[in-house]
Amino acid sequence: MKTVLAFGDSLTWGSCPHGTGRHPKEDRWPDAMAAGIPQVEVITEGLRGRTTAYYRAGPTEMRGDLLLPSLLHSHAPLDLVMVMLGTNDVYSRVPVTESYWGLRKLVEIVRGHPYGIEGYAGPRVLLIAPPGFVAGQCFGVDEGVVEAGHQLREIVQDVATEYDTAFFDASTVATAEAGDGLHLEAHVSRALGEALQAPVAEVLDL
Repeated sequence: MKTVLAFGDSLTWGSCPHGTGRHPKEDRWPDAMAAGIPQVEVITEGLRGRTTAYYRAGPTEMRGDLLLPSLLHSHAPLDLVMVMLGTNDVYSRVPVTESYWGLRKLVEIVRGHPYGIEGYAGPRVLLIAPPGFVAGQCFGVDEGVVEAGHQLREIVQDVATEYDTAFFDASTVATAEAGDGLHLEAHVSRALGEALQAPVAEVLDL
C-alpha cells in the first residue's frame, strides 16, 4: 500500500462555491482520486485559506511552509506529497513571483526534511497548478486576479521543471465556473480527482 499526502487549501478541503459548506466525501478530489487507485491511501490535508509561505489572517496558521514539516513527520513514511497551493496567494494579491519562492520552499522542505527513518529517502513530489478563477462572481475576484491565476500556472510548471517533480495542470479539467469564482462545483472537484488517478499511478509506478 502506497501513502499519499494531499496538501492544499479549500479546494482540497472541498469547499462548496455556494455558501460555506463542504462537498460530500466522495466529491472531494483527494477521495475521488483514491477511489480509483485501490493500492493507495490518501491523507487529505486541506486547510481553508492556506498560502504557500505567506501570512494571511485567519483562525489558525495559514502558512503552508510552517505547517508542512509537522505533517511530514506525523505521516511519514510517505510515498508521494501532492501540493496544490497558490490560490490564496493570488487572491490575497501576493505577487506570483513571490508564490514562485513559496512553492520552491515547499519542495525543499519535502526533500530536506529529517525524517529519521532508516533506509527512507523521502517522498516524491507532484505539483498541481490550481484551477483558474472566474471574475465577477466573488468580492475581490477581478480580471487582474484571473490573469494572475494564469501566471501562477506557469510558475508552478517552472518550479516543477526546476526541481524535476511531477506536474499536473488542474485547469485542464477544472474551473471555478459560476459559483463564487474561486471554488469548484462538486462534479468538477470529483472530475479533478478522477483525472489525477493516472498521473499519480504513474508517479508511484503502479
